[in-house]
Amino acid sequence: MSFRRKRRVAKEPEIVFGSRPSMLDMDVALQRLADSRRVFHSEADLQFALAWQIQNDHPAADIRLETRPLPEKNLRLDLFVVMNGRRFAIECKYLVRGIDVTEAGERFLLRTQSAHDVRRYDTLKDVARVEEFLSLGVADEGFVVAVTNDAAYWKHASRPDTFDASFRMHEERIVQGRLAWADGTGAGSMKNREAAIDLKGSYRLTWRDFSSLGDGPASRFRSMLIKIPPEN
Repeated sequence: MSFRRKRRVAKEPEIVFGSRPSMLDMDVALQRLADSRRVFHSEADLQFALAWQIQNDHPAADIRLETRPLPEKNLRLDLFVVMNGRRFAIECKYLVRGIDVTEAGERFLLRTQSAHDVRRYDTLKDVARVEEFLSLGVADEGFVVAVTNDAAYWKHASRPDTFDASFRMHEERIVQGRLAWADGTGAGSMKNREAAIDLKGSYRLTWRDFSSLGDGPASRFRSMLIKIPPEN
């Protein structure tokens, strides 16, 4: 009996995160991103850096930025990742407090963003947007990523009856159901954001340290990752 030697085909090595080979593990992606980029110039800079990190970790992945997966709908998506037959919808938020710092010879001059209430609304609106992408069959799983050096986002409010109480994102808060502005909220806060946010899922908000650039109040960056699971 004779055996024919099979030709061995070289395979691209797989990156294994946990027990699932070559799957998108956003916790790991953010950790690896923090090792290479501790601060960003803008939200667009964060989006590109995250996409670059995912591409480096998964060379076979197809990644698109600032897309409209459904051209007939005015629904924009920051990052769209396709790998191993799975589609991932990712939204990013960069919520900054002013800081002037030099990192690896590069100067980063960030200006304080005002209107915490509006930015909280927009972040949680992204969760509803990603849920919609899943329900429309555009993506199989989704994520909302927020990076900030402003403790106002991860800390509890000093009073519980703020106008934006429904949109608070403090540590370990659970967001679910209908989120709406409190009665009496000013028109300026609600401009173009009057509608309530209706979430299909329930999400526990967890913040993790991202990077530290010194001892100042704006030198500590933290990240929040909200995972939107596949629809049942």
